[in-house]
Amino acid sequence: MGQQPESVDQLYLNAERLAQDFSLFPRKEPSSVIQGVLTDRQIEIQLDSLRNMDVDAYIAATVAPCEEASRDGARDIVRALDVPILKETINGSFYSAECEFDFSGSRRVIGIIAQERSHASGVWGPEHHEAAAQAASDFAIRSIPIVTLMDTPGADGNEQANANNQAHSISRLIAELCNVDVPTLGIIIGQGYSGGAIPLAASNLLLSLRTGVFNTIHPKGLANLVRRYNLSWQECAKFVGVSPFELYKQGNIDGIVDYDPGEDDKIDNLRNVIVSGITSIEEGARSFVSEHPEILEHYRRNINRYLDLSESLAALHANSTLKLRTSPTEYPNVFGVAFRFLRYLGLRNRIKSTTTTLYGRLADSEIPAGELAQRIHRERRSAFLSWFQDPDKILYEDVLNKAWKNYVEKRSVVGDERGRIAQLFFGEPKENYANAKRDLCLLTGLHLYNRWKASSADNLSALIDHLNDPETNSFLLSTDEISDVKQLLARMS
Repeated sequence: MGQQPESVDQLYLNAERLAQDFSLFPRKEPSSVIQGVLTDRQIEIQLDSLRNMDVDAYIAATVAPCEEASRDGARDIVRALDVPILKETINGSFYSAECEFDFSGSRRVIGIIAQERSHASGVWGPEHHEAAAQAASDFAIRSIPIVTLMDTPGADGNEQANANNQAHSISRLIAELCNVDVPTLGIIIGQGYSGGAIPLAASNLLLSLRTGVFNTIHPKGLANLVRRYNLSWQECAKFVGVSPFELYKQGNIDGIVDYDPGEDDKIDNLRNVIVSGITSIEEGARSFVSEHPEILEHYRRNINRYLDLSESLAALHANSTLKLRTSPTEYPNVFGVAFRFLRYLGLRNRIKSTTTTLYGRLADSEIPAGELAQRIHRERRSAFLSWFQDPDKILYEDVLNKAWKNYVEKRSVVGDERGRIAQLFFGEPKENYANAKRDLCLLTGLHLYNRWKASSADNLSALIDHLNDPETNSFLLSTDEISDVKQLLARMS
């Protein structure tokens, strides 16, 4: 029996209006609902501090901590939670686990999907995204809430990954995590950049640790796109705001966990966030079903489509890569539909749109004055100064060492008088000295060029200037090459 056409689903007619006003914590501060997150007052204090920082101080306070090689990864953090781990799966940078948490005296299993930074810095390839999609589907079928932990500089962008359909695997994971009918809680535990982090951020609730960072594109990639504005990646990071405090202020995340990897005395905060966060999502779904009867009508439509599957819908299901529920036992209840719909509202609320007029070049937006060229010059000059204060020892370079010894030897006898027979065998001293000097300069120049690479032009120019006038060029940094002269003088005083 074919399906009869029905009127438009009222739930989705109201979706845009609901998304504009949607909040998981209406008229409440997140810290009053979720245990273990920072209060709005604490976040404002940190925001004031970040606003008053220069670019380098901002990077040191926000980006640098999550890039430290010694930072704990997802597996270490999960084990630090000190909860029973029922199952673990490790496949390179993909990590998943099933852990048992205490929900007010009741033990519940939580599924964790994470990027493990100890392998390839947490970068995922197509096989990892596919594994995550499968894990999410398996958790949802068993009605296990999902926690995703983001810690990656981005998805694998090499040729092999793209040949294996990397973009499709990312899209599939986004769709799978948006489609699951269980509560999903996303936590940024380190770097959260680009297509590597976006899929795991498709959750009902999105939080971050204090030193997590998140952006839809890595600041270095953004700097490449806006190179004509002379912006360094550090300036791009500060301009868009990648810290959790700025992300919270912008409405891109829902809260900040008062915990950082290695803080054993605050691990309870992370454990409480997971428990109270999932509880708040479930309470929100219960309230939504109670207050919006149109979701019951939407669920009735879903049941009718399931019981009376049309030919076109059957063909669509047959070609779908998403995990579809085929048995009544697996079919979601109305609260599962609510989780999915509320997730959509939350994600839609985070997505900012603009008009083509405002997007154009004449839009009223201030582009910061970039100092990319000056920053690169300062960094190269600083690197040269470091080398100049602690130069390489040619003792460990055989070719240079031989050239130097030959030069010293020829210079020591440059004034000697030699007869024609001696000159025939040993050469003319002045000519030998000139040849030795030329060879030494050539080999030294090639060695320094290979060592300095992209900075060789600036560094060789600085070296030539110094050799031409060593006394007046003893100080290689001038005041216009220092970003903050007053701060430098204050540090020196």
